[in-house]
Amino acid sequence: MVSVCDRNSIAVELIRQGHHMQAQQVFRVGLETVATSINDDNTNNNASVTTPSTPTPSGLDRIPPISINQGVREDTGRSSDSDAAATFAMYKKAFLLGANERDEVILSLVLFYNMGLASHAMGVNTGRSNSLQRALRLYRKVYALLNEHGHGIPGVSLLLLATVNNMGHIFAMLLNLDGMVSCHANIQTILTGTDGAELSTSDLDFFFMTVVLGSTDQGRLPMAPAA
Repeated sequence: MVSVCDRNSIAVELIRQGHHMQAQQVFRVGLETVATSINDDNTNNNASVTTPSTPTPSGLDRIPPISINQGVREDTGRSSDSDAAATFAMYKKAFLLGANERDEVILSLVLFYNMGLASHAMGVNTGRSNSLQRALRLYRKVYALLNEHGHGIPGVSLLLLATVNNMGHIFAMLLNLDGMVSCHANIQTILTGTDGAELSTSDLDFFFMTVVLGSTDQGRLPMAPAA
């Protein structure tokens, strides 16, 4: 039987190859497996006299995220002539899972984020706003989960930054100024409270550049055209 972690790796490779729809289907199966596991755990807990202790999260810092550059068009992000798109570049990295990862929160966070990344990449490549909106919904799920359950998980800062950054990138593509400003401020706050040692030099530079460009461009970002 294919494990959730293996499904995640398979789907990430599909994104790298540009097979975004197939990747989303694999992620969806992984999420269904996690949901079934949670339901089984709840049933067992209700039937037990004693409640087992919650396992300590193993963290998101065990395996570095992997680039999906080849699965996304190269003429997007800060290479664009648009001020809005230039402020936010898409964070083109997916998260992998350790072979023995069993924590349901971490599994859900990574699967939702990567599924959002697949839909995001599909929207960037095709220009379809429905794919971007689907990615935005998935990123929001990750953001909500992180706020509720992410405290104390090692390495969670990178996932939070990636999620907020990519929401900002989608808002930029949709010319949603309020969303962009909110994401930019959020990234500033997260970086301020993050130990620099938690991020690689390249990731720290990436998000710092977002802060710098956002601070420079906020006064001249284009508004959505009038109907």
